[in-house]
Amino acid sequence: MKLTRSRAASAAAGFAMHGMIESPLVRQINAQCQSLALYLHKPSGMRYAASLESARSYELIPLYGQARHATLDDLADTEVWQRLI
Repeated sequence: MKLTRSRAASAAAGFAMHGMIESPLVRQINAQCQSLALYLHKPSGMRYAASLESARSYELIPLYGQARHATLDDLADTEVWQRLI
């Protein structure tokens, strides 16, 4: 069976989607495009969407107001943060 250009492109896209040829940078970008984790800051009652900045750091974007930054260790403090989604 002869592959047409569109079939070859589809096959290549399917191969790339399974992570076989993705670079670490592409995997990080794809991780950032995933649905955001939501956290509740218990002391203030503010809800934040967590966007991956680096391997262990997140930018916390409030549903309203200014963004803040937190490490995984910060977010693991269950007295301060509660993961909603």
